[in-house]
Amino acid sequence: MNSAMLTVRLTVALGTVCALVAAGCSPQASSDRKQEIVTLVEEAAALVSSEGDAAFAKLQDPNGKWRKGDDYVFISNMDGTILFHPVSPEMVGKNHLELRDDNGKAFLREMLEVVKKSESGWVEYMWPKPGSTQPVRKASYVRGAKIGSGSVIVGAGMYPE
Repeated sequence: MNSAMLTVRLTVALGTVCALVAAGCSPQASSDRKQEIVTLVEEAAALVSSEGDAAFAKLQDPNGKWRKGDDYVFISNMDGTILFHPVSPEMVGKNHLELRDDNGKAFLREMLEVVKKSESGWVEYMWPKPGSTQPVRKASYVRGAKIGSGSVIVGAGMYPE
């Protein structure tokens, strides 16, 4: 590879990194952010498994560790009924298994499949940020947990944009 070609490739790579950093999406920041969400969900799943439905009051606290900016924990049972959603309480008690995002993705169904197949994982879909009605890209980490003799999905997401 000649030096001119190397210079072009390095310039493109540097430009990409600068654009990511300027947008607040540096590779390290994205990795750190994902780890924060994973930790939040793992800890919430442990809380739900140990305290059952009583954990919901702690998860609801807007000033507690479970709510940070646009981050919040949500819980569904294994048939798609939302058990806990601090930002959209109107969803609680209703089955949303077939709820689709603006791209037609049945994301809750996909979350259930991820948990059934792998116990935990990431699902991307379109969802409005709290306080908005405009759906934007969201990635949620979900994992299975036990409440009494039943199983639930505990999740939290991040808006990468």
